[in-house]
Amino acid sequence: MRKRVFALILVLVLCACAAIPAFAAEEKAPCVLDLAGLLTESEAKTLEAKLEALADKFSVEVAILTVPTCGGKNHGDYAKSFYREAGYGLGENKDGILLLIDMDEDNRGWYIYGKALGADAMTSSVIEDVGEDMTPDLKRGNYADAFDIFVECCEERIDIAVNGEPFNPVVSLVISLVIGLVLALIITGVMRGKLKSVRSQRAAANYVRQGSMNVTQSYELFLYKTVQRRERPKSSSSGSSGSRESGGGGSF
Repeated sequence: MRKRVFALILVLVLCACAAIPAFAAEEKAPCVLDLAGLLTESEAKTLEAKLEALADKFSVEVAILTVPTCGGKNHGDYAKSFYREAGYGLGENKDGILLLIDMDEDNRGWYIYGKALGADAMTSSVIEDVGEDMTPDLKRGNYADAFDIFVECCEERIDIAVNGEPFNPVVSLVISLVIGLVLALIITGVMRGKLKSVRSQRAAANYVRQGSMNVTQSYELFLYKTVQRRERPKSSSSGSSGSRESGGGGSF
């Protein structure tokens, strides 16, 4: 009941002034904030349970916000401001991801904003891919299905950002064999090319130019060696890990 009242107040504020709603310092918006009324109560509860499970598993908060209008404001700016004002993000760096859905007929679209570890997971290429996957369902009004696609992508990409790419021994073996074969072909091709002008001779004397060999004495004298050292540049640590951000969106 409290969430419904809270959501209703936000709708009135948004419709009245198309501004970012303010939250009290001790208050935090729910991970599913369906101000545009795109989901049934059952769909919202199921989606919220999935997002809470993600947060418990990876300590990265994933949230979905739908609004009737952003008041014509840029979706990226709106999503970033809402993320901050709503208190989204977990840990010191506020790790998290926010999906914004704007249902304004003149500015209808979606936007994904990532912060810290959320930005590592939702790179520009990933955002583009998940946007392509979601758009058909968004156009047809299958919002619950579109949000499921988004959640599944978040889980997969956050897992990779936290634990790295999964190891596949078969793929690694095939790649190693292909690389070895290509290198072998290149090396043997170069060696074969250098031997095109060479013809075998029956007598060893044919390999020696007359008068060119007159060695009476030979020796080697080591004089000195020169060693050059270069200082390795140190990596800069001026930026904060929590400052990483990503974002991207589209229309439907």
